[in-house]
Amino acid sequence: MMSSCNDCRKLNCQNDSYCQQGECFCGKWYSGEDCSLFFTRNYSGKYYGNIDSANRSFADTLRIDADTEIPNRLILETGVYAEFENDSQLIIPTQLYTKQSDTIPVIGFGQIRNEILTIQYSNQYEATRIILFQFEGKRVVESN
Repeated sequence: MMSSCNDCRKLNCQNDSYCQQGECFCGKWYSGEDCSLFFTRNYSGKYYGNIDSANRSFADTLRIDADTEIPNRLILETGVYAEFENDSQLIIPTQLYTKQSDTIPVIGFGQIRNEILTIQYSNQYEATRIILFQFEGKRVVESN
């Protein structure tokens, strides 16, 4: 069966996407039928695992939210953000992190694979790069 170019007239493909045979092919960091959804929405939620912070180690949840303006950015509950470099690798670019009364420039990295999030960041200017925050945990599926 041949499809006509009219198949694409019905669609409003967004965000650097294109239509072919009545289907939108999304640009990088977008998804959904019309490519209007941010890629990161798939990773928002709670992750349960081990946190190493301030010389303490404990089990807890870490909330991650998709940024509402930048399609490849996730915001950690700590206020630090991470950006996808590809579909699983994260980079924490240099940014200011405020803890108690200290403001520290941090940098780090992470990844999300098979619902497992690993992430860490440290003070950018410490020669020994003491890790300020480290987390590894599995995504919590919340039931309604």
